[in-house]
Amino acid sequence: MGCYAQQLEPWFAAFDRRQILVLEMSATLADAAGAVARLASFVRLDAGAAAALPRSFPRSNANPYAGGGRARWPKQEAITCACRDALDAFFDPWNARLYALLAATADAAPPEEPRPFPRFPRFPCAANRSRS
Repeated sequence: MGCYAQQLEPWFAAFDRRQILVLEMSATLADAAGAVARLASFVRLDAGAAAALPRSFPRSNANPYAGGGRARWPKQEAITCACRDALDAFFDPWNARLYALLAATADAAPPEEPRPFPRFPRFPCAANRSRS
């Protein structure tokens, strides 16, 4: 989720659409080897260079705020449902704008771009979470 259409529109206006590959991160993580193959094809790597690329991606970011063996802000696996619903209400129109933009430009997109563009997954939530 994000305001990606607003960010992509100027790039699509300035460059040939076949020069811009748009991938969805959850789908990329779910099929890392396929994503690496799509990326290698998109940038036209030869087979030898493509074979040297990693076939997986980190599943989460490192926590730079960990100290003394204990993170001050531990990784959150879920947010409250109320927070998730508020974020969905804000981002749903932006996501719809992105999906429409990518559908409208799909014929000019690079062949490595997934069609249709995968929908962003809905984040898990917990009905009532207390802060520790």
